[in-house]
Amino acid sequence: MAAGWPAGRGFPRNFSRVGAWQASANAERLSRTMDKFDRIFQLHAILAARRTPIPLEDLMARLECSKPTVYRAINVLKDTLHAPVEFDADAGGFRYAVAKGLARGWKLPSEKVQSSGRGR
Repeated sequence: MAAGWPAGRGFPRNFSRVGAWQASANAERLSRTMDKFDRIFQLHAILAARRTPIPLEDLMARLECSKPTVYRAINVLKDTLHAPVEFDADAGGFRYAVAKGLARGWKLPSEKVQSSGRGR
């Protein structure tokens, strides 16, 4: 029984229809959120694995998304996660900026916690 319902009374008759619709809407919203997260994580993996810039068209193909979606994912990495993503005009692609003293490159915040051993 759900909290807040009087004892001995069942759910409203239309609960199953409303509940199913709401569950479907929540699942769709969660799926879109996970797609965004997965795309950002994939973008990080692509950029971290390469030493050379990758063209926008290749990112679109690898991430299976449109140009604006790639730019949104790059902006999340740069603005929200403070990743050193830069566009190399000479090579015509995106890459992680090479920072002095960073032997292994930039890491996602969750990777930093796990590698330091504090995540447990």
